[in-house]
Amino acid sequence: GDGREYVITDASAVKLRSEDSRNISNVDISLFIHDLPGKSDTTSFSTADASGSTSQAANVIEGIEAGTSLFLIDEDTSATNFMVRDELMQRVVADSEAPFISRVRDLYEKLGISSILVAGSSGSYFHVADTVIQMKEYVPYDITERAKTTAAEFPPFTASVRPFAVPSFQRRPQPSKALTGSDRTKVKVMGRESILINKSLTDLRAVE
Repeated sequence: GDGREYVITDASAVKLRSEDSRNISNVDISLFIHDLPGKSDTTSFSTADASGSTSQAANVIEGIEAGTSLFLIDEDTSATNFMVRDELMQRVVADSEAPFISRVRDLYEKLGISSILVAGSSGSYFHVADTVIQMKEYVPYDITERAKTTAAEFPPFTASVRPFAVPSFQRRPQPSKALTGSDRTKVKVMGRESILINKSLTDLRAVE
């Protein structure tokens, strides 16, 4: 009787957030980032100390790879420059990054992945949203028509970004000497926090 009976649960849903300092191994983040210092290859990006934007880009790609149909995003736990850029910044740093706002419609229309975004500081997503819901004293109100009408008075986000392309997923660990360093593969599950394949640790603490 408290509203939970109206909640729909999607087992494939992924909470998308930035994770400063996370480890990334061979993830194609070029859909969002394709120009990093040192000319790092963003089609197979690896780092032991990811930034907020590179970590969130990797989390999107890993979500696609895992077969998600829904991203759950909170503005407060996201990298601001990954989510959206104003027109001036986009012009100055043009063609180096494609923020999430420039890909969110393609994710839905080409891959069938919806996004639910909780936002309080930027109205940029009003232009691309299908539905806008305002929470007022814990009660939801559908304000889509008003938001769209008001948004029409402001220029939408525009950017010259590369064509949308589904990244290549070739990262599944295979039992081989290249992975394990020996003919034997030892797998250890460490609660809900991590999986250890020989000496290779997969940290799962931020997977909700």
